[in-house]
Amino acid sequence: MELTAIRTLKLEIAATEQKLLALRENAQSITAKLDGLPRSQSLTSKVEKFAAQIVDAENELSRLVIEFAESGEELTTLIKQRVKGNAATVLYRRYILCENFKEIADAMSYSENNIYYLHRQGVRSFSLKNP
Repeated sequence: MELTAIRTLKLEIAATEQKLLALRENAQSITAKLDGLPRSQSLTSKVEKFAAQIVDAENELSRLVIEFAESGEELTTLIKQRVKGNAATVLYRRYILCENFKEIADAMSYSENNIYYLHRQGVRSFSLKNP
């Protein structure tokens, strides 16, 4: 498993949520124009198409959220197994909690340079033990 898997899933979840929001807004904005002219009878309506797309997006979002939770647990276990000490804490905060280096430094009461050093150590340890 890659260290960046959680961050990638988080971006996919955000993109899917934006898509779902746009689909819902488009579905709500559909209105029939009543001008008295006859219309062709199509076999599927726009509302039906949007409803199907919304359901598909909701299913995709649910799948991504489940995958996000499972991947988070798996990556946390791998970090604990492969990396020791404060380097493991830095990797956990960086790749599971998705914090930036300044936030990690503030939380751990270290300088950013120390966090960068611990991060390099952690990534090296994680990669060396990566089967």
